[in-house]
Amino acid sequence: MFAAARDHLNEARESYFEHLRFASLVGAMLLAAGVACLLHALMPAVCRRSASGIVRLVSELMIDRSRLRTAVKAASGPLALVGLLSLCAVPAGLLFSAGVHPITLPLALLLAGLPVAYVASNPDLDPVT
Repeated sequence: MFAAARDHLNEARESYFEHLRFASLVGAMLLAAGVACLLHALMPAVCRRSASGIVRLVSELMIDRSRLRTAVKAASGPLALVGLLSLCAVPAGLLFSAGVHPITLPLALLLAGLPVAYVASNPDLDPVT
C-alpha cells in the first residue's frame, strides 16, 4: 500500500501534503455541490447553478491542478454553507444524543438558524467576497 501511495504521489508530482490539500479541497467542493443539489431539490429557487458550477470547476481541476486557488474562491459560497452546517451538526448531534430534553429541540433549531440565514441571504450561494 505504501509503495502504491508513493507511486501515485510521484505520478501526480506532489508531496504528501500537497496531495492532501488538493484532495481534501476537491472532496469539500464535491460535498458542497451535493448539499447545494439537495437544497435545490427541496427548494428550486435556491442554488440554481451552484452544483453544476462546482462540478465544472472540479472537472477543470482534474486537467489543471494549478487553478485550485481560483476554483476554491469560485466555490466559496457553497463551501461556506458546508462549513456552517458542520459547525452546527456536532453540537446538534450531541444535544440529540443526550436524550430528549425540553431544551434540546429549541437549541437545535437555534443552531440551524445560522445556515438557514446564510441561504436566505445568499440563495444562489454566490462566492463569498
